[in-house]
Amino acid sequence: MKRLGLGGLICWLGIFGAVFAQGRPVTVQMDCREGIGLIPSLWRGVRGEGAHIPEGVEIRTVCLWTEAVRSAWEPKRLGGVFAWSALDEVLVRLQGSEVVLPLPVMDVAKEQWIDLVRETVNHVGNRVKRFEIVDDTGSDLERYLQFYESGVWTVYGVDAKARVGGPGRDWKQGWVEALIGRCKTASLPLHFVSWSVMVEQAGDLRESIATVEEWVNQAGLTERPKLLVSQWQTTDTGGLALNLSALVEVLNSDVEAVCTKSWANDSGVTALQAMEALEGVRLPIHIDGRDSVVAGIASIEEPNLLAFFWAKQPGEPIPMTVLFTGLPRGFLVRVKHLQIRSGAWVTEPILEETLSVKEPVRVTFPLEAGVLRGIRLEVE
Repeated sequence: MKRLGLGGLICWLGIFGAVFAQGRPVTVQMDCREGIGLIPSLWRGVRGEGAHIPEGVEIRTVCLWTEAVRSAWEPKRLGGVFAWSALDEVLVRLQGSEVVLPLPVMDVAKEQWIDLVRETVNHVGNRVKRFEIVDDTGSDLERYLQFYESGVWTVYGVDAKARVGGPGRDWKQGWVEALIGRCKTASLPLHFVSWSVMVEQAGDLRESIATVEEWVNQAGLTERPKLLVSQWQTTDTGGLALNLSALVEVLNSDVEAVCTKSWANDSGVTALQAMEALEGVRLPIHIDGRDSVVAGIASIEEPNLLAFFWAKQPGEPIPMTVLFTGLPRGFLVRVKHLQIRSGAWVTEPILEETLSVKEPVRVTFPLEAGVLRGIRLEVE
């Protein structure tokens, strides 16, 4: 075997170190003729006070925070009159979106709480048709279940077309399964089951949906309730990659909406803006290796295509090669590279190049961790 001299060894180590520092190259293949349908709208949901709607995003479901209702109730609870003005302003601002109005269990006698619920449903009238009976004050589970039973019949007595659900609590705390069970044994209306999720790993949101769906199926309720993630967020260190990965993993789930906690999640808002930018038909992305360190989502609306890629974990830049086939007919394709960070949505490309439409069209770039890389193809 031929031995390397000192110079050759240093050269070999330098090459190896450069490859290692860049990360393992990743190849992606995309056939623009393999459309898999429109992107479901379940991601178009937020949890907030009504003023935290992401700019440039069409939001279809808004689960209001309890403060919007508590502030209206407080003067009445103290012996005065309801203060509806703030809530009314929020409902005006949210016209066009479906509002899920919370009915928070409070530290008051059940009879007084029932009166608060009745007057609220009467007041909002046709502006709200979905009510989430929640308890964010730390009450015990049994008390919540008793209040739910009284509350659901109260809402139903005012508006027989209203839809009522709950509990809106963390899905791992036992409240979701307990409410489903109580509605089964007591024959209570449960039009939708709602819960919250803290996402630490990409599959957490999907796991919560699958688990709650199993609980619903096992209960065998007379009317099968819809599923609603009324609040989800990632950990502080989750970042843009975790938000997008969590959303992409649930796009085919049987759930009405997944509502991101918009006012405390810049990465979540940026993820929604990226989803909004995708138009037309979703395209499958074939990434080499089962355990790829890269994820992505893409769509095509002829003659243009848009794909987003992100690194799943922190690390060095990953050399990316994306091979496009089946592009719309044309002579040239203009490639625009977008680079997006959390809380800083941009549409101006950092690089443009023009390639001939010769299959496969090959696009290469380094993919940095913590950065969303967009590739827009415009066939001319």
